[in-house]
Parts: sequence; C-alpha cells; structure tokens
Amino acid sequence: MPEEKLYQIEELPDLKVNWTESCKCLNEPLLEYVWEVANHFLPSYEETDKGMIPVESSAPAIFSNRYFERNLTIEEKYKRAKEMGMCNTTFEQYSQSKNRYRPLDVRFKNEYLKSEEILDVLNSYHIDISKFWYLALFIKDVVLDKCVDAMPAETSNERIQELVGRINEMPNEKNAELIFKLEGKQKYVIADKPTIKEIGVALVVYKKLMENNGLNRGQLDLKKMLNEKVTIDKTPMYALFTKMMKFFLTPYTAMPPYPKSIDKMLLISRMIKILGLSDDERFYQECDLATNEKRNFLKNLIRRYENYKYTTIGVIYG
Repeated sequence: MPEEKLYQIEELPDLKVNWTESCKCLNEPLLEYVWEVANHFLPSYEETDKGMIPVESSAPAIFSNRYFERNLTIEEKYKRAKEMGMCNTTFEQYSQSKNRYRPLDVRFKNEYLKSEEILDVLNSYHIDISKFWYLALFIKDVVLDKCVDAMPAETSNERIQELVGRINEMPNEKNAELIFKLEGKQKYVIADKPTIKEIGVALVVYKKLMENNGLNRGQLDLKKMLNEKVTIDKTPMYALFTKMMKFFLTPYTAMPPYPKSIDKMLLISRMIKILGLSDDERFYQECDLATNEKRNFLKNLIRRYENYKYTTIGVIYG
C-alpha cells in the first residue's frame, strides 16, 4: 500500500511592510509567485524625466498585511498600523474605514491540501505547494476586489453615452433587445425597437438637463445610482482568475512521473472550486459522468470573455 503524502503550508511571517515600501518584502521566498503575477498585472508607477515608468508592485505588501491581519481584532489592527506608521487617524476613524474592506478569505486550505489531483499536478510541474497557495489566495483576493462591490471605473456620462451610441447604431433590419437584470428577479426584456429608440432619446434629454442643472436631482439621480458599488457577473470573474493563473503557469513544463492529467486549464478550474469561488462540481470534474468525455467546462464557459472589458476599480488593490 503506497505511503500517504502529508503536505503542510509554510506560514507567511508578519513582514510589517508599509504598502509604500513593498520592495522590502521582495526577498520573502513565500511571495515569489505573488511577485511575478503582481508586477505584471498590478505594477506601481513612478514619475521620471522620461514620464511614468512601472516599478515594483505595492500589491504584495498589501496582500501580506491582509494575510497577517485576518485573525486580529480591530484594536490589534489599529495598534499594529500605528506601530508601522501606516495610520495617523483616531481609532474611530480607522475602524470605520476598515469595516468597509472585505477580509481575506483563507478558509479552504484543508481542501487544497487534501486534493491529490491538484497537488500531484503541481509536483509534476515542480511548483512549490506553499508558494502556489499564497499565489492562489492573492489572485482570488484581487479578483474579488475587482469584481465584487467594486467602484465603477467609468463615469455615468460615459456609460450613458455608450448606450446611446449603441442604440443609434442599431440597424433597421436586425432585431434588438434591451435587458434589465436584477439579482434574484426575473429579467425584464424590451424587444420593441421603437421603445428602445425612445429610451435612447430620453437618455440624451436627461444628459442635457443634467449638464444644465435643469433636472431636480431629488426626483431621479441617475448619477448617484450608477456610482454605487458594482458587482459583475461570475463568468467574467472566472475569466480574470484564469487569465492571471495562466500567466503564471505558462512557462512551466511537466516532468515525469506524470499524474493522470497535467492539463493546466483543468488545474485552474479545480482551483476555482477548491477556493470557494464556485460550488459547481463541474469545475472539478475532468470528464462528463454520463458520457466519460472530457468536459473542458471552464474553457467553454469563459470563451466569450477572453477580451472582456472590466469597468471597475477595486477598493483594495485598485
């Protein structure tokens, strides 16, 4: 009987690095993979005589602080921030600002360590189990920041202008639909082209009235409505997670002995399930249980979102 492999995650130390001094944690081995992805997707910028140039990302420092603070009380977080010179506000102001931030989710470590399918693939690619765990937590944190309760990157004027432009470009010979979808409710579809065109005209009139302060904002403040926090659909969220993971995994080549599957997309798909981003078992299953054919579930799901435009800004990582 083969001996069962026991894996453990090496604990990330409290680096106590201010996010403005992220380069001080460059030498932390457990953040090696985090740095690779952060510098590509979330670089910081420095102004020089040649203009703005990318420099080391502040994201690894933000992540390491969030990781260490995950089990601290608000009083302990405040004391730590004061000691690090990261806070010059009162406790009341600090606690109010901190309550707006989603805590780092690290609940699924045991599921990760119990997944032989995932760990065997990582070993075949000679990817460090602990470093990859912190990378996965980081990517999940960034993706949730970008996709859940995020700030809109576009102004309401830009969104209105784009919608009006799409309506104006609507060909007469083609059908069109305008869909309003509210979470938990049945979607409302307008398929009547004259009505859609009237909505476009109404938006143009509204925009002009707002520009001239001709509309009582107490009656209909679309600007306020559109600039509330935004949560985008889950499929674009999976697409962003996949994009960041694929960037990291691309240079790696599997070495024998090979596990049952070394499919990188399947590895990413299984991490989506393991990390709790979805509870759909199809993310983890390699083959259809009925036909025994390979699923390619994630690949098929995100196919249309390869060039998706994310119009949000994260409140933590930007």
